[in-house]
Amino acid sequence: GPILVAEQLPGDSPIKRVALDYIQRYEARFGIGSYSTFGAHAWDAWLILRPALERALRRADPDRDLAAFRAALRDEIEATRGLVATHGVFTFSREDHLGLRFEDAAVMVRVEGGRWRLERVFR
Repeated sequence: GPILVAEQLPGDSPIKRVALDYIQRYEARFGIGSYSTFGAHAWDAWLILRPALERALRRADPDRDLAAFRAALRDEIEATRGLVATHGVFTFSREDHLGLRFEDAAVMVRVEGGRWRLERVFR
């Protein structure tokens, strides 16, 4: 995904800013070169979940009606549109729980000298 080559993404990539921000935050805590695609997936999940949770909690109280809260949370995640994250731009729907388009989430890379090198952006 784009996080692997964040610094090499074109300047107009909406993902670049978010990915570089994640890398800076992670490396400030765990050291230069410590970030990985796996941690970035967890970060993206938080970027998706936090606002959806805030909206769902306004609609339903999990302590009073857990089923209603779970439905509200699902609905709020499915209502997420254009959320820029480290692996792409997420837009969910009832039919699409992956939320990523190929054009936003895929990059072609190669390994050169033990490092990822951006070959192509597909958008």
